Amino acid sequence: MLKLISLKGTTKGEDIFHAVENSLCENNLDLEIISGISTDGAPAMVGKEKGAIKLLIDKIESTRKTNNFWKRDDLFIIHCLIHQQNLCSQVLSMNHVMQVVIKTVNYIRSHALPHRQFKEFLNELDSEYGDVVYFSHVRWLSRGKCLKRFYELRHEIDLFMNDKQKPVLELSNDEWLLDLCFLVDIVEKLNQLNISLQGKDNLIIDSLTDMVVMLLETPFRRWHSDNKNDLLKVGKPIPILSALAPDKKLSLQARVKEVAPNALFTHCLAHRLNLILQHGCSINAKCRIFFANLTGIAAYFHNSTSRTNFVDTIVGKRIPQFVQTRWSSRSKILHTIVNEWSGFINVFDCISKDPKSSSESICGAIGHFKNLKTFEFAFLALVFNDIFIYTDNLFNILQNKSFDVEFCLRKINITYDLINKKRNEPEFLKLFNQAVTLTKPPKATRNESNNQSNFKILFYEIIDNILMQLNTRFQDTNKLLFLQLADVTKFKEYSCTFPVNVLNNLKSTYPNIFYNINTLKVELEVLYSDVKYQNLLHIYDMVKIIEQDALKDILPEAYKLFILILTITTSVSNERSFSCLKRIKTCSRNSISQVRLSSLSILSIEKSLINQLKKTESFYDDIINMYSSQKDRSINLTYKT
Repeated sequence: MLKLISLKGTTKGEDIFHAVENSLCENNLDLEIISGISTDGAPAMVGKEKGAIKLLIDKIESTRKTNNFWKRDDLFIIHCLIHQQNLCSQVLSMNHVMQVVIKTVNYIRSHALPHRQFKEFLNELDSEYGDVVYFSHVRWLSRGKCLKRFYELRHEIDLFMNDKQKPVLELSNDEWLLDLCFLVDIVEKLNQLNISLQGKDNLIIDSLTDMVVMLLETPFRRWHSDNKNDLLKVGKPIPILSALAPDKKLSLQARVKEVAPNALFTHCLAHRLNLILQHGCSINAKCRIFFANLTGIAAYFHNSTSRTNFVDTIVGKRIPQFVQTRWSSRSKILHTIVNEWSGFINVFDCISKDPKSSSESICGAIGHFKNLKTFEFAFLALVFNDIFIYTDNLFNILQNKSFDVEFCLRKINITYDLINKKRNEPEFLKLFNQAVTLTKPPKATRNESNNQSNFKILFYEIIDNILMQLNTRFQDTNKLLFLQLADVTKFKEYSCTFPVNVLNNLKSTYPNIFYNINTLKVELEVLYSDVKYQNLLHIYDMVKIIEQDALKDILPEAYKLFILILTITTSVSNERSFSCLKRIKTCSRNSISQVRLSSLSILSIEKSLINQLKKTESFYDDIINMYSSQKDRSINLTYKT
């Protein structure tokens, strides 16, 4: 390379021409020695009148008397091959994907506070990446890097944006995710091609070969199918698209299946209910806006102690805090607002009229006051409040009675029937009239001649969606009935009446493991009738007793059953934010160690055991004595004689 020149002023054709000419003159070189020019196709380079190439040719022709053998055709002009490749890659625009990605990334990166919070959020989740990547049009490789990083952090971005009340709805759309995966893979191939074209000693024939290989390896095909998994059945599967397929070879379930072919995977029942409510409350724009405003009310008070004082004074009850990873927090907020509707209206009215209130508090109070006075907000609040009364009770049962599958199924069916009974004209009119008493009757607009019928459609849509989700997500729960065989709270009951139907369920689920079902029945009857095992707290205690008493060989089938139940894999759909652990780490982040973090986690997990120990009179004294005697302290915690 002769010289690398930076144009600090204008970049017209004349500026480029003079820069090249001066550089050659400084090194005592003539313009006639130029045999070829590579351009990026910019007008300043290829312009017909004032382009740098036109000026260069004119200059050479004006001095060609010194070299009569030079011809214009001797100057070889080519468009840069790398730039041509970049222009070709821009044909695959897919704006409906890129616009969402760029908008989301720009929101996170361009605001200082959300950017810091997002990086801290990734740190808390021990994410592989620490940040998202900006997209820049002038940096050709940035498109692929931005898309790849966005895809890798899509779950974290979804949680973070929902927490910021700016949900990215496309992240829950399977078709959009497929388009995103396709774009990520194709752009990654194009970036690899771009890099292969760069560097020294690259012949054009080798570059063309790389392009042909890339085209042959990339499955550019078009499918017409309603099933997204059909995309993976033709040709070579795209790597990231295959990551969405349930039968992917690198998934956790697939790897466990290789080691344990009979492994049973189940989805947490309580989390299924969370997904039902989450989907049911975002079926249309009205519901999404309602819950955004609802959680906004909670955030409005928890961000200011002065606003909280107004609630304490007027309502006498604080509004619960909103936690993104706990769906029950939404229902608690809603119950509080519905039960104290007039009180919160007075709170917002007082804040907006208080001369000591800041402009931010006044603006927020006016906005929330208008929401509470809106008929649509009041109607949706009453509808969801009625539904949450039943689902909250079901959620507590699914969390605390997960082993009693039959009981859980019975409660799921009861909840389904109770919500289904709400789906009628009298119930709708009851809620509609309650909303009228809280606000005012809705005004009919030009496009909505009958507002009552529109709200009736909305009411039925919400009810039908939740009923459909309940029926769909819990339809395969029957296969877990055999878990009741390990329910230690029912051992006394089973000693009188053995659960034959549950045992048959186990036989149908694991026919290749429990082939000697009669032996298992006899072993379970022995355990159920022993008073020693009827007061245990968990099946894990039973397994420890069997191992300590060397009963594994005496009760092999029962031991096999208990071990299987303890090792069933339960998933929660990639939910990676554990709020309890997050609270523990946030409490003393600057000084916490791994040992202390582990100890605090055990205390949080074993809360029921701690509560039992607290009932012992000497519990606190024993803890204090143990703590004070561990090492010398800066103060005397014990008196030594």
